[in-house]
Amino acid sequence: MVRYPESFRESVYNLESMWIPTGTVVGQRRWIPLRQIAELSEADGVTSLYRSQNSRAVTVYANVDDQQGNTSDILKGVQKKFDESIRPDHPNVNIEFLGSFEEMRKSFAGLKLAFPVALLLIYMMLAGLFRSYGQPLVVMMAIPFGFQGAIIGHLLTNNPITILSLIGMVALSGILVNDSLVLVDFINSRVRKGVDHFEASIDGAKLRLRAILLTTLTTAAGLTPLMFETSFQAKFMIPMAVTLTFGLIFATGLTLVIVPALNLIFMELRGQTPGE
Repeated sequence: MVRYPESFRESVYNLESMWIPTGTVVGQRRWIPLRQIAELSEADGVTSLYRSQNSRAVTVYANVDDQQGNTSDILKGVQKKFDESIRPDHPNVNIEFLGSFEEMRKSFAGLKLAFPVALLLIYMMLAGLFRSYGQPLVVMMAIPFGFQGAIIGHLLTNNPITILSLIGMVALSGILVNDSLVLVDFINSRVRKGVDHFEASIDGAKLRLRAILLTTLTTAAGLTPLMFETSFQAKFMIPMAVTLTFGLIFATGLTLVIVPALNLIFMELRGQTPGE
């Protein structure tokens, strides 16, 4: 690349006063000003062309202020504006969202596989423990309650549901079965001793109340400081802490009431008698 020094490229006047050669006459080169043979005009231009998948591409960079807006909502608005204003006149033009949004989309795709696998592994372990195909489902009924608590927690704390929130839900599904497992296993042990199904369910909820509450409260107490942390490093972990804390608290209350009832219904449907 051959060009003038930077000091001669700061003004349009330098271009207008530029002299160009016109050839040689009797061994001498002649020069004339550029403005005599050309008219200069200013316009926008590009220094280079970028391509993506063999098509011309323009990259637009932007940072989102989380205090002013949500990335997902902003991108939905951009997509809607593009479909309404640009696509009708330029049908061959496409828009792609890359960067952090692309990474989030890949993470969502990974969770679609990870979450069913996690549920399957939990079910297999519970089925081996209870030697039953139906009772593990009773224990796992605490998982939807925990998800409801996580959503309510995000609403109360005004935190958006992020990819870390969803990762926390996968982890929460494994934590929630602990309380239900302790409760159902205790009820089964009482039934094997000859106690009536209904009485065993009542006794299980009463006698395991302290252990279940202590397990939940200690876990929630350990995660609560993270929810109120204001440092930049902890900012991305707050949604996961909200998911685990509110999911545990919400599911524990329902576990002590609904899981014994569901387990009692399961025993009645199976026709189990005391002592079996």
